[in-house]
Amino acid sequence: MEEKILQILKRGKGLSPDSDFKKRSYELILSLPQKPKTIFTFFKTEIRENLTFGLSLSLASVLLIIIFGGSFWNNPSQNNAAASREVVAEAERINFDIHLREARYFTESAEEVAAILDKINEPIE
Repeated sequence: MEEKILQILKRGKGLSPDSDFKKRSYELILSLPQKPKTIFTFFKTEIRENLTFGLSLSLASVLLIIIFGGSFWNNPSQNNAAASREVVAEAERINFDIHLREARYFTESAEEVAAILDKINEPIE
């Protein structure tokens, strides 16, 4: 199989276009309208290329500033500090509420225990 491919490629090495095809291609290429290069067209293309490069570079810079600068303008550490203060204040309120509930429970349970102990100490009739 590989030998057949190599033989076909070796035969293709010797192929060349005929003279009529060469002549038509040459005439076609030369008959295409060509614009004369003037100073104006040179500067026009150079300015256009430089402007597109400059604009794309500035747009990329603006996007990078927006992406990375937004994290500095909206500083999460300041927001986190305020949020942490709120969390600490809420934790203290919850802690105080828990202590009040425990005190109420101990008061009620102490009254119940005292009532039960009074019943135990009563003489049996």
